[in-house]
Amino acid sequence: MNAKDMETRIKELEEALETANARKARKPKESKPCHCGCGKTTFATFAMGHDAKHKGELLRSFDKGDQKAAADLINHGWYTKEQLDDREFVVNEKKAAQIEKAIKSTEAGQPV
Repeated sequence: MNAKDMETRIKELEEALETANARKARKPKESKPCHCGCGKTTFATFAMGHDAKHKGELLRSFDKGDQKAAADLINHGWYTKEQLDDREFVVNEKKAAQIEKAIKSTEAGQPV
């Protein structure tokens, strides 16, 4: 390889290195508010542990009949529609059992 070919090869390698470095350079991550609404900032969707907190809040809302909570649980991938239907059935069975118990207690003259 002569001197001219060597210079050309060096230039090609330097350009390739610049291109690789440009690809490697990333913009710094920006923090954003935690999705649960607590006000903390995070680089992820939730602050650590707050996904479980938010999931619990959504489940309690769903158990009270909140259909928006159902949509959020499905959108986050925590539950499927079928799983929520099963859960709703169980919750309604428990409510019915509590009402029956209260009726029996009232008929027997016992306070609820």
